[in-house]
Amino acid sequence: MSQQSQISLNLQPFDAATQPVSAELVLASSKGKTNETSSELPLPPIWLKRFAWWFRIGLGLFLLISSLLGLTGCSVGAGGVPWQQAAALVPEPVLEQVIAQNSTLSGKAVGQLVQSMQGWKVNGSDGKLVVLNFNTPDLCGALGCLYSGVWLRKNQPATQVFSVYLDPNLPNGQALFKASDLPQQNQVLPCLEVVQLDKTQQQLVRQTHLCFNGQQYQTVDGVLLKNANSTSTKSPSPISSKSRYSRNSSTVR
Repeated sequence: MSQQSQISLNLQPFDAATQPVSAELVLASSKGKTNETSSELPLPPIWLKRFAWWFRIGLGLFLLISSLLGLTGCSVGAGGVPWQQAAALVPEPVLEQVIAQNSTLSGKAVGQLVQSMQGWKVNGSDGKLVVLNFNTPDLCGALGCLYSGVWLRKNQPATQVFSVYLDPNLPNGQALFKASDLPQQNQVLPCLEVVQLDKTQQQLVRQTHLCFNGQQYQTVDGVLLKNANSTSTKSPSPISSKSRYSRNSSTVR
């Protein structure tokens, strides 16, 4: 028979009248059991304490950096473009109209998309161009993802000046959009440089210049360049200036 069974058999009926129990005795007994239990628990190894300490420091730094990035509202992604929250650059009613012109989304989906859309601003001599990244798989397909350009001016309705599908997956060091250094004559908006991987030769990238003609953006020239991450030795070659980027401009009201 176990020790615990023997103890339970030797217990006598408790009579509060003849056998009062001291409260101090009960507390002392409980305290003794607690100390006995805690003394039996092994202390964690030193390496585990150090790991927990460094983990807390790393977590704190991660949260700090994340909050700072959130305050700036700027991220580099989708082809190396410094995107910002679109609603900080373009009035929300204009974004809703752009969504309506380029998709069949409606209701709550439009409001959610407005909050997740990204934008990149380029200043011109008359207003500014905001390139919009819809930032949703709903507007992506075999040709890539949808991007639109909106011309914003004071006291004028916003105008969509291009809309195009592009693949944002580019080699390191390549930007999907950037302002071009092409000479500009009487242009109120800057030219753009657009980069895409060549569909037939992955070791090459297709660099295209788009310029504003007063109503919309159109292709002015293009060239195939060697992908810096490729081992191919092919030389760059010119490409046709036929555009698939131009689309009739439309006023966003």
